[in-house]
Amino acid sequence: MNNLNFTHALGYVAVLSFFGIIGFVVAVMLPTQSTGSSQLLASPTAAHATDYELQDISVAAEAAYVLDASSGEVLYDKSALAQLPLASITKVAVALLAHTHLNSEGVLTISEENLLPEGDSGFEIGEQWRVRDLIDFTLLTSSNDGAATLARAIEKATGKDIAILLNEQAKELGLAQTYFINATGLDSSTSFGGAYGSARDIAKLFVHVYRVAPELLAATNVPEYTFTNLNGKVYEASNTNKVVPDLPGLVFGKTGFTDLAGGNLAVLIEPEPGHPLVVVVLGSTQDERFKDVVRLVHTALQTTE
Repeated sequence: MNNLNFTHALGYVAVLSFFGIIGFVVAVMLPTQSTGSSQLLASPTAAHATDYELQDISVAAEAAYVLDASSGEVLYDKSALAQLPLASITKVAVALLAHTHLNSEGVLTISEENLLPEGDSGFEIGEQWRVRDLIDFTLLTSSNDGAATLARAIEKATGKDIAILLNEQAKELGLAQTYFINATGLDSSTSFGGAYGSARDIAKLFVHVYRVAPELLAATNVPEYTFTNLNGKVYEASNTNKVVPDLPGLVFGKTGFTDLAGGNLAVLIEPEPGHPLVVVVLGSTQDERFKDVVRLVHTALQTTE
């Protein structure tokens, strides 16, 4: 993947210094120890799964995590604390910031600067989008241009650099292995990703969104959707998650893929009301991430019946 080319890249360098991310980099480069069964997301009373039918499943992903969010029980754990590139799962954190700082009915105008990141969503300079629609489009299609547009609007609304805001949010949510360099998750160089985090952190992020703003990612539970911007231009959008029909009770999900990250996919399903399950795979391949998640989801459903 090409390097991210935001015009205020020097700002991100300052962010690295501000958050002491150089220290994090050292941690990323060191070998990651596998997580023990005592590492839990929820309350201290949550117990690691004893159902070996699920825990013994082999996945291609470097890290995977399955959480019964209603009980706090960890149903599957493979290197769930490993700090790995997040790729476009980063956009979930951006959407959460947009939910906090932007008016969902506000209007955003696409600028030349917004179109600098790698990838082409078909946007034209000067076209206008409602914030709500742009969030949906960005998450459904994993649009880097959409993420850049939202990031600039958030920066304008807050007076803060987007990376600073993302890292502050991660700290507030207790995402201990997570930090951000840019708003898209694109690799920032050939050897360093645009964001890092753990499978357990992403599960925690998804549970938070489910609890405070479940509608925020609702567009990601359909295979395709038609968007019309405020200029009347129509976009026929396809979900980057190719296995939406194979995930019973899907509430929302997010894909991610870069050269460094490999294939990522996180989903939250609700097989019955009030009983959410979160499945996260990081560091799989572009194709195997889908097989990994479907296998874990279907086995988890059998386990929890």
